[in-house]
Amino acid sequence: LSQALTAKGTANEYIPWGGEVSLIENLKAFEVYDHIRLSSRVAPQIMKYLKVQSSWTTLLGVVDGMNRTPHGWWPLCALYESFGQLLIELGQDLDTRGGVLIAGAGGAARTAIAAFFKAGFQNFLVTNFEEEEAAKLIRDVKSRFFGLTIQWVPMEKIVLLPGESSVIVNCTPSVEENALLTELS
Repeated sequence: LSQALTAKGTANEYIPWGGEVSLIENLKAFEVYDHIRLSSRVAPQIMKYLKVQSSWTTLLGVVDGMNRTPHGWWPLCALYESFGQLLIELGQDLDTRGGVLIAGAGGAARTAIAAFFKAGFQNFLVTNFEEEEAAKLIRDVKSRFFGLTIQWVPMEKIVLLPGESSVIVNCTPSVEENALLTELS
């Protein structure tokens, strides 16, 4: 990611932080950085120590980074911004009357749903190995975004879906062993 950003003109350097999450209660360990990228495993633990919260990241339920400001660290979701830019570029070519098939049920899936919903899509299908994970995502998304239709599709039933989805969004690892991607292919 750092190399891709630098190649596009955004000066960027990746420096992994080797400390323990339990040592960041006051966030002083990060004072030398301007921006911090957070993994989905660490973000919830760090968020409880922030003095300010973004209403948008709170609505999304996803934080993947923080920017340092004069008033403290500001949470953000760069993935949502990336989806937004992509949708602006493709917007005229997408049929919002069709649905969006989301592969996965984690933070990236939640972010994709929010971005596509904001772009005008209302119908979503979620496929995931774990039905309970998908059910949790669906419950949470329904409580945050009104006016959308969302349902779970078991992986083995993907091939039976009618061709009504305008977009398929992969929110799972792009690795050869990913059976979900094999099934989607």
